[in-house]
Amino acid sequence: MAKWIGREMRPADNNALMDFVERAPRPASLFVKAAAARGKAYPGWWYGAWRDGTSLEAVMAVDNHQGAIYADNEDAAKGFAEELYGMQKRLGSGGTPHRHQLICETKMMNIIWPIMKELPGRK
Repeated sequence: MAKWIGREMRPADNNALMDFVERAPRPASLFVKAAAARGKAYPGWWYGAWRDGTSLEAVMAVDNHQGAIYADNEDAAKGFAEELYGMQKRLGSGGTPHRHQLICETKMMNIIWPIMKELPGRK
């Protein structure tokens, strides 16, 4: 069973991010491809899920209040959702919750949403 590490991506992750997004098929990755194409001009930030801490297999491009997600496969989508859920659970629900509108292809959302909808304030 894979161990997933989810975290905000750092500048040192840029090569792995660009390689991952570049080889991703369209249209599943269209939103993350558009964000990556902006390069350093992209105003948002990236969150990634790494299989066993070494292989980047899911990403979310976050800008303003929207997170565009692409996952390499169903296992990666589940690992990504569990890591993102854990991060948001640790942040707590005090004050204004930081809940982004999540977008991705239906196949992946059907894996991600059952996990994410358990967060307070998530609809």
